[in-house]
Amino acid sequence: LSRTLVHSSLLQRMRCRGMEVSPSRVEAARVWAREKMQTATEAIRSTTAISRFEIARGPFNPASSDHVRHLVCGILGFDGGKASRKTGKASVNKDWLEQNVSRHPIFTHLLELRRAAKYEGNYLKNIVKNTHGGRVRPRWQIGGAVTWRLSCSEPNLQNLPPGIMRSCIVAPEGKVLVENDYSQIELR
Repeated sequence: LSRTLVHSSLLQRMRCRGMEVSPSRVEAARVWAREKMQTATEAIRSTTAISRFEIARGPFNPASSDHVRHLVCGILGFDGGKASRKTGKASVNKDWLEQNVSRHPIFTHLLELRRAAKYEGNYLKNIVKNTHGGRVRPRWQIGGAVTWRLSCSEPNLQNLPPGIMRSCIVAPEGKVLVENDYSQIELR
């Protein structure tokens, strides 16, 4: 119990102090994500499969799972993944696209578009939403996860992808950020 109290006191101080966010890096990440989405969208729209889709169904929306499923299964003739429990239709999700990426060039562009949209919609949006006074103050919880590991929310900084997303969080002048990966740690 005493360790939990010590740790909760430390986590409370971490939340109060917060972590510095670089507005210029956030903007650079936003520009990067939008450029990636634009490039992927243009590449998708330039394929002949999209022309066939639009003749059959009208404008193609790459964010629509129904449109992607019709493109992949109906226009391109692939089987798609397992049927969804909810709709009973073939699933053309991220896992299926990654497994079949070599079978058609449009799959690469769909994955790039989804990844960039996720970066902007999930990660950047949450960093910006939870930044106040140039600092983000995530909520740290002991035992917040089922395994009683330390968890983080509002925003979840533990889940930020490496590279451009993590670079938005910066150390104050004269300080450094330290990152640890305890995924392979064992008690002996």
